[in-house]
Amino acid sequence: MPKTCAVLTGDLIGSTRAGAASTHAAFDALAEADRAIRAWPGEAGAPALERFRGDGWQAMVLEPLLALRAACLYSAAVRATGKTAATRLCAGLGPVKAIPKDGALGAGEGEAFVLSGHGLESMPKALRMSARVSTSAGPDIGGWAPAAFGLAGALSARWTPRQAQVMRHLLLLDAPTQAALGVQLGISQQTVQDHFESAEGPALLAVLEQMEASA
Repeated sequence: MPKTCAVLTGDLIGSTRAGAASTHAAFDALAEADRAIRAWPGEAGAPALERFRGDGWQAMVLEPLLALRAACLYSAAVRATGKTAATRLCAGLGPVKAIPKDGALGAGEGEAFVLSGHGLESMPKALRMSARVSTSAGPDIGGWAPAAFGLAGALSARWTPRQAQVMRHLLLLDAPTQAALGVQLGISQQTVQDHFESAEGPALLAVLEQMEASA
């Protein structure tokens, strides 16, 4: 029986203008975020994020209710590399025929892949995130995903690199405390809190936790 998953297809914004070094840093950050995501509960066996067409990328999240958190983490990881660094993405939530092995994500089959790829191609340039949902995914996903991804994309587009650096840690399922993160980043706990609140982190995490609790 096909499994419902999330496929995220994205591309970097302005990568040609940014240059090779910035693009390389962005993909390193995406890969680091992807490794963290694949360590989450339920994500064992997910294939690694793959780069394609120069500035494009694709990833899979096995638990669809974690897809929005993952999308926010990918966005934060890229923005943390520079003030103009950014990525767009579209999540396709639906069935896949099989879970691809590492290195074979681009050959994956199923509605989730089609929804994600076509969704990114047709996504308005002004949007940072969008979602397309299969009718088979059910109301627990289809009822919230398109609006939630659009709103999260609008929030993440406003993050400064320092805010994004804080968010990419606090979006983790096993996020450190603000005090511990301050020590890790070499800043005060108050500065961590200020960046977190300026990034609308409390509201975003509250939404993520509420949606994930519906699983």
